[in-house]
Amino acid sequence: MFRELNVIRVNGNNGAHGKTVRKFESLMSLKNLFRFLSFLSKYYSETDPTIGSLHNSGWFCF
Repeated sequence: MFRELNVIRVNGNNGAHGKTVRKFESLMSLKNLFRFLSFLSKYYSETDPTIGSLHNSGWFCF
């Protein structure tokens, strides 16, 4: 999971500092962020959350 967080960090820094971030890199960052936030939600929530699929959400498609 640390590699995925690093991808989010690197792509975010590149975008914030005016470097080009390709569509694929952006989508991978979103996928990694979804996975990380799902992990936090599952393991630190007082109740058991229902986490849907990112690919079935309708807005995330390649």
